[in-house]
Amino acid sequence: MKLLKVLAITLLASLILSASIIWFYPQTGDFKPDNSFWNGSSKFVKTSNATIINSLKDIPSNAKSVMLLTIPYTHYDTWELETLKSFLTEGGILVLMDDYGYGNELLEYLNLSVRFSGKPLLDPLFNYKNKWFPKISIFSNHTIFQNVTTVLFNHATALVNTSDVEVLAWSSSFSFLDLNDDGKYTSNEPMGPLPVIAKKDFGNGSLILISDPSIIINSMIDMEDNQKFLTNLINVHGKPLHVLFDISHLPRTAIDDAKDALRYLRDIALTPPISFILVLITVIILLKPLQKGGKRYGSERGK
Repeated sequence: MKLLKVLAITLLASLILSASIIWFYPQTGDFKPDNSFWNGSSKFVKTSNATIINSLKDIPSNAKSVMLLTIPYTHYDTWELETLKSFLTEGGILVLMDDYGYGNELLEYLNLSVRFSGKPLLDPLFNYKNKWFPKISIFSNHTIFQNVTTVLFNHATALVNTSDVEVLAWSSSFSFLDLNDDGKYTSNEPMGPLPVIAKKDFGNGSLILISDPSIIINSMIDMEDNQKFLTNLINVHGKPLHVLFDISHLPRTAIDDAKDALRYLRDIALTPPISFILVLITVIILLKPLQKGGKRYGSERGK
């Protein structure tokens, strides 16, 4: 009997310890808002005062004065594509940041010709450290580039088939799209300047395309004028927009699933019937030693 009690206590302690480790384990996923490491977006979320949404169902019905930023590293469902289309039509500003993800699914759904190339944009001359970090310095006169001299990209791509959008920024003349992924320029590969940021009015809203989401990560946001550009983007209408950051299309990790499971169990435990039962069980456990002590004291008096 004592062995079973020891095993039960050990099991309970192990579960509590494991849950605590999972709950407090730091987030390390790319672009995750609660990831304070180099590849997270905690700085961007703080400086933009962004609201995190875990589903496109959380987009408010009033789209005006709202900017939705999405990084499509997973596929969109049809209802999500329709939700984004409605958001644009009703006056929202959608910032689609992609390089090698699934942003083209939305562009196709919107019947637009423009596409993210999905091939590396390399610049052997105008770069930071190496050709994978191209410097973007050719801008239109749009207000989002006010006081912006250079935006630094990181393993980016370029936009192609841009006849139906307004191109706002280009890579340098020495850049190229590495179509065969060999890291070298060959004669059949497109040379710069290449479109990297574009805008399309859609319904009552606007779609902004940026061919590199890495500008928002912690290690990049303070490089060159990335922060100024992002600030101008949020203030595109002369005052700060309400920024929504969609994280439902970022890759999920095992720690994400484990944390979500703990949140689900916590939410269940906080419901009135379950919380009452848990409190009752806790009280019974705490009073049990007192009950045994009272019986022992009574038996000793009987003697």
